[in-house]
Amino acid sequence: MKKWILALLLLLLALPLCAHAEAADIQAGDILLFGHYEQDADPDNGPEPIQWLVLEADEDSLLLISQYELSCRKYCEQQYQLVSWADSDLRAWLNGSFLTYAFTDAERALIPETPLHTPGGTHPVQRNGETEEITIPESDTLDQIFVLSSEEARRYFAYGTNDQNVIAERRVSLPSYAVLLKLAVDVGVYWEETRDLPDAAEYAGITGGLHPLAQQTDGIWAIVLPSITEYSKFWQEMPEYYLMQPWLLREQGMRCNSYSDGGGDMEWYQWYGWDTNCVRPALRINRDALAQGLAIRPVTVSPGDSDPALTGVWKAEMDGVTAYYRFDMDCFMRAGAYVNGGVQLTETRCQVDLFRGRLLACAAISRGEIIEMRYGVQGDRLKLSFNGQEMVFERVDESEFPVLPAETE
Repeated sequence: MKKWILALLLLLLALPLCAHAEAADIQAGDILLFGHYEQDADPDNGPEPIQWLVLEADEDSLLLISQYELSCRKYCEQQYQLVSWADSDLRAWLNGSFLTYAFTDAERALIPETPLHTPGGTHPVQRNGETEEITIPESDTLDQIFVLSSEEARRYFAYGTNDQNVIAERRVSLPSYAVLLKLAVDVGVYWEETRDLPDAAEYAGITGGLHPLAQQTDGIWAIVLPSITEYSKFWQEMPEYYLMQPWLLREQGMRCNSYSDGGGDMEWYQWYGWDTNCVRPALRINRDALAQGLAIRPVTVSPGDSDPALTGVWKAEMDGVTAYYRFDMDCFMRAGAYVNGGVQLTETRCQVDLFRGRLLACAAISRGEIIEMRYGVQGDRLKLSFNGQEMVFERVDESEFPVLPAETE
């Protein structure tokens, strides 16, 4: 029976994303539309709405970062030169051409200047077979548009975040199709011949398995989340991370890799940051601006099937192993744990579809493998059947669910 329990270690069960309709309810992990930028490489149909992931939501403001990489640029044009964020070409472009192109006058008026401190740092550089230490200058600036610092990227993207309303996979970014073309044609990333590239429709089909684009119907914007099979197909068929690209951070020479596990690896890539990398713009917006309904529209996320009877924490004990599953009606993926003698054995986040007494779950870390179970709820008892074996869980108080490291850091 222990094998039965361990076979389910991959399963951390949750429900699909809920709809968000009121600006006042916007929280970290939500998706907003704000501004427009060319993303499908077809200028004839005009720029597309920019999808933003809410990283932080406090009483006064929201911190947003683009869900797709919107450009690929150099931190600075001066090769082998030490340049602060204040003097970087990337900062000048974000607060100049990008700000002007992506937002209307009314929208720009809603973006406050954010005070930023960008730390410097000392890094080793290999040149002519020898190692030398260089010191990147720090700076303090006021910016409407910016990119994250390495400390901010670790806080919001690396494992260990205490924000349980953001699933790991939604932290992974993808280049827009326009950026994909630029990477292939101008930068020469991964493709020997441009004929190997997917066309815009094919690319939308691929990326829609992870980050579908907002669609407008009768004046209402919505994101229809991928089914479990579409989600699984994305992770199984994605060729060796070619869709995943590192993106620039505020310190010269630093970038973030958020690859298939969503882990968020901050790396120093040498040469002072003058080579081309992807860019995910970030900004803050005052909550007061949301009430105007002028610039930011919360995106309604189409929910899948749900079963309110599953809501809560379930516990089963067998062969010295204690298994906990947690289902939440906030519809975000949640943590789950198995505990043996008080020691955490695992934590896994899965996307789940529920229908007709069946439960399908898969996680990016398992490369999209789908696990199918049957379930049934009778009062405070939950029966799960997997590979011809059955396990019975009892409903317990929410406070009994183990506190995982990711929830305490």
